[in-house]
Amino acid sequence: MTDYFCPTQPACTDNDGDGYGNPGDSSCANSATDCDDNNTSINPGAAENCTDGIDNNCNGRVDTQDENAIGCSLDCTDDDGDSYSPDGGTCGQTDCNDNNASVNPRAFESCDDGLDNDCNGQTDCNDNACSGDPACVAESCTDYGDRGNCKADPSCNYSRKRGCY
Repeated sequence: MTDYFCPTQPACTDNDGDGYGNPGDSSCANSATDCDDNNTSINPGAAENCTDGIDNNCNGRVDTQDENAIGCSLDCTDDDGDSYSPDGGTCGQTDCNDNNASVNPRAFESCDDGLDNDCNGQTDCNDNACSGDPACVAESCTDYGDRGNCKADPSCNYSRKRGCY
């Protein structure tokens, strides 16, 4: 019987015990290199904290330089004070009119003001929210330009009219 010398796997050098070593190697729970092996909250698996000036996740980007950072204060435009920004993206839903606080993605559509109050790209009677609203009732049975108008006009038999919903 022959005995073979098998080298042992080196133990992970992980001073802070977070599972990441310095240098990282396969003997550690996680093979990525820990950029600060003396602090358990700093390692490649940590979230980037935008308030501490440290590269928490060891990706070479600090705070606002890291697009995945959490806790960053955003510099979002909100001129009308309705809590919606025309910047969109990380600032939230896009405000389509930042000069009018009654116009934002959570506003109710007013059916007679000429504005896209709810920022869905539809204005007044062309917005599904205004279907059947008195402001959008057809003047005659032949005026079917707006959704729901022929249903709202009792003089029209809308079930037999083409173009009625």
